Amino acid sequence: AHEFLSLYPADALVVGRGKLYNDRAAILSWFQYLIDMREAEGDDIWMHEAGQFRVEPQADDRAIVYAYATHLNGRTSTQTRGVRSLGYFVCECVKVGGVWKFRRFSITTWDRNALPWKKPLPWASA
Repeated sequence: AHEFLSLYPADALVVGRGKLYNDRAAILSWFQYLIDMREAEGDDIWMHEAGQFRVEPQADDRAIVYAYATHLNGRTSTQTRGVRSLGYFVCECVKVGGVWKFRRFSITTWDRNALPWKKPLPWASA
């Protein structure tokens, strides 16, 4: 969980399916919640695949990145594998000390009515 947190600068904000996590403690708590959910469901494999990236460079070593997201799960004991959810990521990436980090990160359930980059940024109203 702490390695996950290292991907974010001090002023990070995460929007997880509409809910805001606006400091490092809240982001760490959100990530632990996801780990606990995986454990409660009995899965020992959760993977996220991001693909088909759309990068929109911004000023000052920033970029908005859109990607489709596939959340895969599995249970070794039963040899089951599946797709848990489909959605998309919207991230504002910034360079901090020469390293790219997620300043704003969001995961949203897929919506077939509008392309992600045609919508307001998920954190715009925060």
